Amino acid sequence: MSSEVFNPNPIIFAPTKSKKTAHAYAKPNSLWLDDGERTEDEDFDQSDEPEDIDQEEIFELIRSISDPEHRSMTLEQLAVVSAPQITFDPKHPDRLTVEFTPTVPHCGMSTFIGLSIRVRLLRSLPQRFKVDIRVKPGSHQSEHALNKQLNDKERVAAALENPALLEILMTHMAATVNRRISQDLKGRAVVLSAIGYDAPTVADMLGVPGDSVKGWILSTRIIEEIHGLLRSSSALLPDEIASWIAITYGQPVSISTLQHSLKTLGYCVKKLRKAAAQRDQLTREQRKAEILSHFTADQLVFADESSKVDRTSERRYGRAVAGKHACELQSF
Repeated sequence: MSSEVFNPNPIIFAPTKSKKTAHAYAKPNSLWLDDGERTEDEDFDQSDEPEDIDQEEIFELIRSISDPEHRSMTLEQLAVVSAPQITFDPKHPDRLTVEFTPTVPHCGMSTFIGLSIRVRLLRSLPQRFKVDIRVKPGSHQSEHALNKQLNDKERVAAALENPALLEILMTHMAATVNRRISQDLKGRAVVLSAIGYDAPTVADMLGVPGDSVKGWILSTRIIEEIHGLLRSSSALLPDEIASWIAITYGQPVSISTLQHSLKTLGYCVKKLRKAAAQRDQLTREQRKAEILSHFTADQLVFADESSKVDRTSERRYGRAVAGKHACELQSF
């Protein structure tokens, strides 16, 4: 890559605050809030529908790419990329166009910047997305040639086959320049980890430092153990799960990371139901079938049973995946 500096004194802009992370985890039903602040009448179940990828999320993926000339600055700080420059096709939601603005009209690094954006999105977005990378109209003297080169599949594929160029690209995409990484990107890391990818692979796919990823995700084995813990006791609190992970695996996990992982894995906070520990499900089903075969609804009379809970501080809420009840076995 050329060592020539095309813009020695760029204008630096203040980074914008993420709109998505500002409200995504501040909802009343969010796992980030204290359970004690909720009322019993609130509905804790959450929708299973996947959230659409929008303009802000695309911007979160590319805003932290470092500038090839000024490594300590991001593309966002130099106003090379911005959220308004990302547009979706109204007729085809899986097609989007990302424009970027070179800092000077004669910038020789524009191809490298466009390639960095394409690789980041190629590795982060689902395969169904079609991305066009373009230079902002009128911002570069070779605008037409750049647009043609950046959207030529064969040229892009040939460039990515160059190990030296690919290594430089990954270095620039991994540089986060001491800025906060969005919760959406962390959530994507959790999902990738849950389906079997290790931390170095996740870091390479998302273009973030490997050390940071290790602090966001839990290993597949730990996740399986958490599933087992919550199946056996839905009322476990996050700090209890975190303590168990630290003692069993020697891996300290923050409460916020654990809560975000639970939410990403589909666990919701729900009203805890009680079930008798002495219950035999097979005998119960046989008895129900026997009653239904000998009696009608008009012949049945129901009486409420009194029960005694030995615990002095009873937990009212537990965690379960969407579509299932949070149930705790107790002796009555």
